[in-house]
Amino acid sequence: MRDSMKEVQMLLRARCECIWINTYEEADAIRDLREIIQKEHKNMKFFVWSNTEGLKSFPVTKGEKVEPPNAKLREIPALFASIRANFDGTSEDQSSTGAIYVLRDLHNLMSDPRTRRCIRDIKEYQNNKYIPIVVIAPVAEVHEEISRLFKVVDYELPNRALIRNLVTVHNNRMIDAVQKKNKTEYKPFADKDLDVIVNACIGLTIKEIDALLFQSIIKYKTFNLDYILADKIEAVKKSGMLDYRQPSVTLDSIGGHAVLKDYLLEVKEQFTPEAREFGLEMPKGILMLGIAGCGKVLTFKY
Repeated sequence: MRDSMKEVQMLLRARCECIWINTYEEADAIRDLREIIQKEHKNMKFFVWSNTEGLKSFPVTKGEKVEPPNAKLREIPALFASIRANFDGTSEDQSSTGAIYVLRDLHNLMSDPRTRRCIRDIKEYQNNKYIPIVVIAPVAEVHEEISRLFKVVDYELPNRALIRNLVTVHNNRMIDAVQKKNKTEYKPFADKDLDVIVNACIGLTIKEIDALLFQSIIKYKTFNLDYILADKIEAVKKSGMLDYRQPSVTLDSIGGHAVLKDYLLEVKEQFTPEAREFGLEMPKGILMLGIAGCGKVLTFKY
């Protein structure tokens, strides 16, 4: 379970009525939410909705019957009529102990005033049971009319530990191919070298990393760092918010500045996992001042 879901766990304990989880990793967020329900809210029904499938129940306990989606509840008025029936206790097929509703991509329907009105009708006037609404969407676009009803949680991208586990799984497959199937064309990495690949994958989703590593193995029979970085750059550029450039200079390209170069080499070590384990803080940045042409931009490119 991602660390950010601990905040969701706390909000559910505090009986927060509306939670907005901001993420591209919808399936992973739903899986983590289901884990929370299994641990702390076993008596609650767990429903997931989209305006393409309708409403479907997710099993919380083992042996629970999995039912097909109810396509009649694809439209917003029908969906919230069903939720309201659960609040009122007039629904025959839903638990009397409450339910949690996960609404996928609701941001696409926020422009419809019926969406906002339905949420307000339920969450501002009806409180017979605790039936939270959890929106999972790739953007946190909560309309201002209902923004105060929601707590927004950013579902963080996978951390170094999660990425390393995934990289290790792919690396072990290459090791097995060499040792058990005598496929010597595969070139697995030594454990001490895996962090180079882990660092290259930081900032991508689990599915992106999994696909990228698999593609690299198929194409190059190993983890090709240049291929992974190139794909990561494309993923970053697609957001339209950031640019990503690989360094095109070395310290030898910079004339003079011996003290600055020594400092940069020392700071570089603070980004390593060993530095984190030792307790060193991540460097915050550097401010360079000087006349035009003294090497500030060139140093920045390094």
